[in-house]
Amino acid sequence: MGAITVDALSSMVDKGTKNPVTWSHTVGGGVGRLLIVGTSNKDGDNSVTSVTCGGRGLTRTGFQAGPNAENRVSIWFLLAPEIGTANVVVTLSKKDKVVLGTVSFTGVDQRLPVGEFASAFGISANPSVFLNSASDEILIDVLAADGNASGATADADQTRCWNLKTGTGHAQLTGGGSTKPGINSLAMSWTLDDPKPWIIGATALKPLPFADIATTQTGPASAFAVSDLTYSITVTNLGPNTSSNVIVSDTLPDGVAFVSASGGGAVSNGIVYWTIASLPTNATTNFTLIANTRYSGVLTCALQLAPGRQRHR
Repeated sequence: MGAITVDALSSMVDKGTKNPVTWSHTVGGGVGRLLIVGTSNKDGDNSVTSVTCGGRGLTRTGFQAGPNAENRVSIWFLLAPEIGTANVVVTLSKKDKVVLGTVSFTGVDQRLPVGEFASAFGISANPSVFLNSASDEILIDVLAADGNASGATADADQTRCWNLKTGTGHAQLTGGGSTKPGINSLAMSWTLDDPKPWIIGATALKPLPFADIATTQTGPASAFAVSDLTYSITVTNLGPNTSSNVIVSDTLPDGVAFVSASGGGAVSNGIVYWTIASLPTNATTNFTLIANTRYSGVLTCALQLAPGRQRHR
């Protein structure tokens, strides 16, 4: 599977002066793009009603409001955001103190990009939430805590994406977001300088799956001495994703010499190699190999794929 990579970060803080709240974010190129927006707001009864990027609506993964209308968090995502700079717009039911963060990623599954939303809340100096994940996933969290928690620090094994405050004092807000490689059941945790009311929500991002590459080869199973042999090789991407840098190799039997190969095939130490720069889903490419044998008898060619982002049959 391909690795999930952070592409770009941006964030915004507003002290309750405007609604909606707008800031810009720049998405770079890459395969499997995903945009995540994390929201933290002070009034637990004040919901985020919509999030857009470049005019496209995001889907909410989940939210959590604290008891007694104390703080609120939510996570939103957008598949395949447009490359370039666009405005992120967060609209709430009413004006509120907010801390907002955006992270764009590459290498994320476009069919099932996110897992379950997990959340927790409490009054302490150690916000934490557990969720299930796999070793090839990336976890992302969003934190909201009272502003008079004078500081918030993500755990050492997490990478901070944003960490902002609307001010100091009980009526203010501290908000943050971070990422962490997933493995089994993990905690996303922060440390506050003082015990205060907090909420934390998190989800797991799913990586692009393998492309399933199938190969077939047809040609003579036996040969007469000093005769040319023609083999036809077919490579098909069964999906679900485009595969890049596919290397096909065919090991020649003993006593068989390379004559020629189509598609840029070249021989080295008795092995013929082809490279397919990009093979889209459901696409097929064909190669022809011509060899010559000095002996008669039964022949066995070994056809293989070198792994790029694919598995093979």
